[in-house]
Amino acid sequence: MTQLPDFDTLMALAKHDPEQLETLRQQLIAQTIQRSCTDKQGQLRALQHHVDQQLSRCNTPYQRMITAASLMHDRLHTLAQVLNDPDAFRQQQAQVVDISSLKARKNHDK
Repeated sequence: MTQLPDFDTLMALAKHDPEQLETLRQQLIAQTIQRSCTDKQGQLRALQHHVDQQLSRCNTPYQRMITAASLMHDRLHTLAQVLNDPDAFRQQQAQVVDISSLKARKNHDK
């Protein structure tokens, strides 16, 4: 497993070689997912993809930090809901919309 450098080294990478810092970040994440339970790896990869997509929209390190913190807060809030009221969480259902009927309605309205 790749060793996490000390804080000062990470700061130096951030200032002078952000590409290497990003490579290190990706390596550590991939190794962590690889070490996780096999049946959860797909879910973890999907979650990491979502995080990466959100972070790719950020323009500054500060914006990345705020976005990452917000994503973690949202996940922890969901976890708290599940732990505090699992029955209510299980009763939540998404509304499934038939896209073909929407397209047909849109074309009909023209």
